[in-house]
Amino acid sequence: MMKKRLHILMGFMCIVLVMVFSSPLLYSQPATKAAPTTFKFNWEIAAGKTQCTVWPFRPNGRFSHLLDTHTKGRLKLDVKEGLIGPTESILAVGDGRVDMGTQIAAFSSGTYPLLDWGGVPGLITSGPAVGYEWAEALLDPRMMKLLESYTRPKGFLVLGGAPALSGNSIWGKKPIRTLEDFKGQKIRGAGLIMTKELEAFGASAVSISVAEVEEALIRGTVDAVHTSLNFGSEHRFFDVVNYVSIWPFTQPYPVLIAVNAKKFDSLPKDLQNGLRSASAQMTREVAAVCEQMEITYRLWAESSKAKVVYADPAEVPKAAERLVPVIQLWLKMAGPMGPDVLRVAAEYGTGPTLALVKALIK
Repeated sequence: MMKKRLHILMGFMCIVLVMVFSSPLLYSQPATKAAPTTFKFNWEIAAGKTQCTVWPFRPNGRFSHLLDTHTKGRLKLDVKEGLIGPTESILAVGDGRVDMGTQIAAFSSGTYPLLDWGGVPGLITSGPAVGYEWAEALLDPRMMKLLESYTRPKGFLVLGGAPALSGNSIWGKKPIRTLEDFKGQKIRGAGLIMTKELEAFGASAVSISVAEVEEALIRGTVDAVHTSLNFGSEHRFFDVVNYVSIWPFTQPYPVLIAVNAKKFDSLPKDLQNGLRSASAQMTREVAAVCEQMEITYRLWAESSKAKVVYADPAEVPKAAERLVPVIQLWLKMAGPMGPDVLRVAAEYGTGPTLALVKALIK
């Protein structure tokens, strides 16, 4: 009897062992890793691929690497070079032709003037800290909230950007140290606000394409070009002009990082946070690059055959006063949210019109 029970027990144990070792759970393969989400990204290159505001967004560039780090490789970019033109990249993000992209803020100011708040002349410094002031103002949570309420109905969100150098230099045949020196000068400017700024100073503003600027200087179609130190130096304007006049009224051309709102909302929360943090880090990294570039390009200009001159300090407050109507024009174009956006920006800006801007929006 005992022997029979022992046989039954051993048989039962054998059955259990067979079941355990034949279980698919014991030999199951690790779960297949989910494929990363991929966003089609428009790399807008109108300013030139090697510009510090453009180069980081190239295929497999710094921004892609930051995104890998902040999302642990779960969000990738399919970067398309120049797929959408410079004036409609952000429109394409909004309507879903692409999922993400870069956009020069000034080139969208005709449609979305509020996004070019950094273009208010004289609000942001024109010195080496220009990138830091713009970047920290943009990334302020209050600014991000204001811009989201402005852009979300239009189909996109701004998550960060790439600050640019000041448009604080006038490359021409004659030195411009005083407001009187502007009189009679035909100066090429870019965009409505810069055009109005030049007119406020007494110049005749001329609108010509970037491709024609150097030829226009050589032929005398224009007497000078109002642009940034890096743009003028890289295009070697100092070979065709005699003077580079520095005026502290900034018109930077930063790039915005935009994402389609529906695509962003479709991401899990951790990927949304990763995309935001990668964009913020990119914004601050380029600000540091701007600081060095402002110093380097000024030295480059000073070492050229052109002579670098500066606005007479006594003229700067007078020039600032002349810009009040231009700032008022920007506020009118920007709409009801304009004062709120400038209140945030004014906490970071240190430019020569800062007190005037604060007076206009209080």
